[in-house]
Amino acid sequence: MALTLTSINIGKEMGESPLMHRRKQNVFTDMKLIKKWKKEGDMGILEFAAMIAVLAFNRLLRFIYICFYFYFTPMASVLLVELGFFRQYVK
Repeated sequence: MALTLTSINIGKEMGESPLMHRRKQNVFTDMKLIKKWKKEGDMGILEFAAMIAVLAFNRLLRFIYICFYFYFTPMASVLLVELGFFRQYVK
């Protein structure tokens, strides 16, 4: 897999557009965003409701990602190994 990327300078690519995850997102920034949407007033009620729904869905997915991926998945893999769920596949 690594040999297929010989023509790409990964350091340069990552330097130009690094992967970023904003850590300081909280409910207060969401409230500021909603107030900004209300203040601009250039969207209809359905579009505003859809934006709120997408914002709530984003919050839910972020919560699930953080809780389950970073906390539950490592512990589940340790528990599965310790409890012997993989013994039937390893001989």
